[in-house]
Amino acid sequence: MSAPTAKQVAEEEAERLLAAAKLNPNDGGPFRSLGHHYARAGDAQRAARCYQRAVTLDPDDAEAGEALCDLLDVEGKESLELAVCKEAAGKSPRAFWAFRRLGYLQVHQNKWSEAIQSLQHSIRGYPTCADLWEALGLAYHRLGMFTAAVKSYGRAIELDSSRVFALIESGNIQLMLGYFRKGVEQFRSALELAPHNHSAYFGLASALLAWSRHCVATGAFTWAANLLKEASEAAKVCSSLTGNLSCVWKLHADTQLALARCFPWEDGDIKWGMDEHTFKASVLEWRSTCLSAANGAKLSYQRALHLTPWEANIHIDTAVCLDLICTMEKNNSVDLIIWELPEKMSLGGLMLEPVNKDFWVTLGSVSSNQSLKQHSLIRALHLDMSLSEAWAYLGKIYRQSGHKQLARQAFDRARSIDPSLALPWAGMSAEDHNQYEAGAVNESYESCLRAVQILPLPEFQIGLGTIAARSGELLSPQVLMAVRQAVQRAPHYPESHNINGLVAEVRSDFQSAIASYQQAKFALDMMHRSKLDNRYPFVDVSLNLARSLFKAGLATDAARECEELKTKGLLNVDGLQIYAFALWKLGRHDEALSVSRNLAENLPSMKQESATGALGFICTLAYNITGTDSAALVIHTLPGQPSYNRELKFIISALDALQPNKRFQLPQLSMPPRLTSYEVMSEVHSNIALGKAIGGESNSCLGVEGGLSYLKKVLHMYPDCSLVRNHLGSLLLSGGDWTASHKAVRVTSLSHGHTSNRGLRSPHQIQACATVSCYATCISYPKFSFPTCEDQYLSQYNALCNLQRLVHQEPWNQDARYLLVLAIFQKAREEKYPKHISTILKSSRKQYMKCLQNRTNTEIGWVMLKQLESRCSLNPGSDEIEINLKECIERKGSNPSKWVSLFNLACAQSSMRAEDFAIAEKALAQACAEKDADSCVLFLNGAMNMEMARRYAAPQFITLAASSLRKAQQKSQATVPVVSLLLAQADGSLGSKAKWEKNLRLEWFSWPPELRPAELYFQMHLLASQSTAVGAPQQKQQFLLPETMQSPGAWLLRAIHQNPSCSRYWKALQQLVYV
Repeated sequence: MSAPTAKQVAEEEAERLLAAAKLNPNDGGPFRSLGHHYARAGDAQRAARCYQRAVTLDPDDAEAGEALCDLLDVEGKESLELAVCKEAAGKSPRAFWAFRRLGYLQVHQNKWSEAIQSLQHSIRGYPTCADLWEALGLAYHRLGMFTAAVKSYGRAIELDSSRVFALIESGNIQLMLGYFRKGVEQFRSALELAPHNHSAYFGLASALLAWSRHCVATGAFTWAANLLKEASEAAKVCSSLTGNLSCVWKLHADTQLALARCFPWEDGDIKWGMDEHTFKASVLEWRSTCLSAANGAKLSYQRALHLTPWEANIHIDTAVCLDLICTMEKNNSVDLIIWELPEKMSLGGLMLEPVNKDFWVTLGSVSSNQSLKQHSLIRALHLDMSLSEAWAYLGKIYRQSGHKQLARQAFDRARSIDPSLALPWAGMSAEDHNQYEAGAVNESYESCLRAVQILPLPEFQIGLGTIAARSGELLSPQVLMAVRQAVQRAPHYPESHNINGLVAEVRSDFQSAIASYQQAKFALDMMHRSKLDNRYPFVDVSLNLARSLFKAGLATDAARECEELKTKGLLNVDGLQIYAFALWKLGRHDEALSVSRNLAENLPSMKQESATGALGFICTLAYNITGTDSAALVIHTLPGQPSYNRELKFIISALDALQPNKRFQLPQLSMPPRLTSYEVMSEVHSNIALGKAIGGESNSCLGVEGGLSYLKKVLHMYPDCSLVRNHLGSLLLSGGDWTASHKAVRVTSLSHGHTSNRGLRSPHQIQACATVSCYATCISYPKFSFPTCEDQYLSQYNALCNLQRLVHQEPWNQDARYLLVLAIFQKAREEKYPKHISTILKSSRKQYMKCLQNRTNTEIGWVMLKQLESRCSLNPGSDEIEINLKECIERKGSNPSKWVSLFNLACAQSSMRAEDFAIAEKALAQACAEKDADSCVLFLNGAMNMEMARRYAAPQFITLAASSLRKAQQKSQATVPVVSLLLAQADGSLGSKAKWEKNLRLEWFSWPPELRPAELYFQMHLLASQSTAVGAPQQKQQFLLPETMQSPGAWLLRAIHQNPSCSRYWKALQQLVYV
């Protein structure tokens, strides 16, 4: 018998499946199996009918449903497939295969809303299917639901990390939402999976370009340039993968153009002492890099334009690029025909889209012909009267042509239409800057600052620095950042270096100012202008350089700079003052007087403000060179205009203060109070008080008493004058009164009225000095310690916050940094060095090193630096601080015993923190050996000896401890806690019971009731236990003693209540109960 053939087997299987289906026609399983049989046999129609029957009977049959849909999909019957899925989904909510298939079909048909519902339902059945999450993310993406799309794409990536499409689409969404860093990360992850995916390269280049624009807006030009270089490389790789694709070449051109605009000039290697050749080479290299990037952008735009010449936007972008190239090459080329090429490209875009208003504005901005510019902008306004860019450029044209009224109207119109446009703000700032009213100057500064914040162009930033120099805002952080950015973006502009020098000079960074002014001179030499154009900027820069040289102590170089100007005939009145001052510093007095006479001859032709300054300079110079008589003669022979008299009052008072031994009076200059300004008179009185302080009998320090008494009277006349209050607070701190810190705080309040930084010290510095000088008044946590003086004025001021605010406002102020470090250290010391403040101290190591490098002129400063040394994790083995302290003591003629004792105390405290008690004991012994040792030093020495006796079981230290503690007790003006307690322990160890009892009673009264510690109650328990054994006749005498107020058991229970963790107290209680 032969074996059955495959065909026979298939027929028999079909017969069995048909029989099974007939036996139970409501069961879909046999129909599904029969469908599989027919599908394997190649009979698609019978297989489809069987699958259809199976799905009809059981809509949840995913196997039959998927097989049916696959057959319909192969045959191209998409509508029938959609109907099957809808029918199954309508019959059963658990037909997840139908919802999934339906969702895919709806995504394919761009029915996004319906697809979201189907896909959301299908995810309930297939929560780990990455395809579903990816399709759902795409549907959300197309509907603009970006947050939901990012979450869906993220879930798909979590389930399957190789999802390149999800990574790319997620990166595109992050780019649209402004999360450029996340977008870059997504595109980079996609490129790791698919290194040749051109969409990932295109997205990466686009994200890096957008990220770089954000960096440019925040001033991070170096970072932006690095991002643009990477973006350019990504676009280049993308162009090699795609070939002739116009959008890729345009993207490459956009990155190159952005790089040409933002590439910064790095001056890190150019410091003080550089030569002209190095500077010019650096600037030329920067210009070459920018020009190369611009030319690369031009070539890429041309390639894109060759591929799609009908794209009008590419014509306009090419025109903008060519205009930038022309701007960069204008100093090297004199061929004016080069200006026609940007105009031609703009016209090419307008030929394709003649009614595009933005294209007309571009033509007006790149054209060099004034008539064509005006025509283009007016044409743009004909198309759209609310086009703010056209109004702004039109205002710029009117201003250049001298029509100031029309320019102001155009700028006002542009600013009202679009306040976020920078050009009208800059134009209004330029208009207000030409006015001389104080309000106009302030408005000009605010407008220019707004323009810089909107669009940080170097021209706007230079203008902001110029206005700030006139309005006194050079110390503003916004001006500092803007000027630094202008130097990076326009190093070929001498104005940027000149303004940068002014900013450095006003911050007393004279070395940086000198370097900036020299760079400005080098930049002037590089400019191809006529001699007349270079004349006035050259004079301004040279005078600024001479002034900075003089302030830096280089009077010889300053005089040489002025002599060069004098040789060229360019030395003006400002230069004459600098020249005369430099000659006087060099000891060339006759020449200085000759120059000052030349300056006096120019007084009638000068403006009042300049003449007043020159007048004061002449008087001061004559006073310092020839003395009182000569200065008085100069003042007598001056013209008697009343406008000089108010300023002369200030000059005379200042001269008197500087030289109190050569005072002179000019009674004819007295004026009625109503004609004297409030500010001038306050300065006059302040100078008089300073003169009284300088003219004291002591030569080693200020004689503050005379100045204090005078300022107290003046304060009644001018109670709201911040300058008088600042001077009074400064002189109070300079005095020897131990309550001076409290008085200084009350005088210079930071919370009432207007505070001024003028005076010997600013209000912030006075508050900080008072905080550091008085330890007791700063304690705000009684659980750590308690105040020892009653005048607790500083506790209501947050001195640490004020100091931090001062450091943020004036980051160049080294005194503020020094005081901040001391205040943090003092706060840590009060709170027993908690972990969070100790961390701040460790992070303040750099600040400490800066303080050490900048040095201090006071003895207490060196002592505090020694105390901070160990807390800032530094090596305490250096003798630098001790040597500097001795030099300071010798220089100021101070009491060496006092400061050496305090220095040894600081050394002992550092050794104690390091648990080196032997060295600490030696340092304290040296401190106590000094003449008239302080009670705090004696107290600490006694405590150290007690600790040494306990640690090393050395009874000889107990005698030393008792001696030091007894001296500390006798020298203290008020009873100091802990001293009597330690002394009682020492006397008790030496066998003196009477002294032990006496000192314990003294200790009880030395503590405030609410701060008495548990140990004190325990000692009172011991003392009361001794009192209970006394006979009846002696009990009457002891009735008023403190230990008799409670029983021994009550004292012990009070100690346990305050400190239940002490085992000694519990043992004593146990013994008391047993007894």
